[in-house]
Amino acid sequence: MAIQKQKKKTWDWFSKYIRLKYADDEGMCECYTCGKKYHWKKIQCGHGLGGRTNNIIFNEDICRTQCYGCNVMQYGKLDEFGGKLRAELGDFTYDHYLRTKHDVKKFTDYELKTLEEKYKILAKDLVEQKKQEIK
Repeated sequence: MAIQKQKKKTWDWFSKYIRLKYADDEGMCECYTCGKKYHWKKIQCGHGLGGRTNNIIFNEDICRTQCYGCNVMQYGKLDEFGGKLRAELGDFTYDHYLRTKHDVKKFTDYELKTLEEKYKILAKDLVEQKKQEIK
C-alpha cells in the first residue's frame, strides 16, 4: 500500500482514539480552544503546533479535541491552543516539540501499520469502556 494511503488509515484510527480519549461517558468532548461541547464523532483531533509534520502528526501529547470552527475555520487557534498546551506540558517539553517538529521523519509502511494497529486497539478499548459505537 502506498505510504500516503497507509498514513491516512493510521490517522483515522489515531484521530478516533484522541477523540474517544477526551470524551466523557456520554461520548461528549469539549473543544480545547473554545469550550463548546460536541459528540466525539462530530469533533476533530487538533494539533497544538501548526504544520502537522511527520514528527508531530501522531504525537498524543500535543493533540486535543477541537471543533471544526476552531480547528479549520480559525486555523487551529494556535496561539490559544499553544498557550494552554505550554501550561499543561511545561516550557521544556513544549519547546522541545516546537524545535523538533520540522526534523526529517519518514515513515515506513510497517511503522504506519504498527501505529494503525495500536490506535485501533486503543480506540476499540475506549469504545467498550465508554459504551460508544465506533461507526
